[in-house]
Amino acid sequence: LSRGYPIEGALGVVGNHHQLDARQRLALQRTQCGDAVLAARLARLLGHGSLRGQPLLIDGFNLVITLEVAL
Repeated sequence: LSRGYPIEGALGVVGNHHQLDARQRLALQRTQCGDAVLAARLARLLGHGSLRGQPLLIDGFNLVITLEVAL
């Protein structure tokens, strides 16, 4: 994606190579972004001074559901 390829094309190449079904391709698509988008997200996340050094709070219920679906 950082090289300018559209997500649909890149997903098609990777999905076909690894023989992914539609659900797996959708999961892969939802987790991908280019380097520029990643850098912007990290800057927003880590740039917020009040969150540095603070523990990360995770919603356990949604985590369990996510893990169940993954398994």
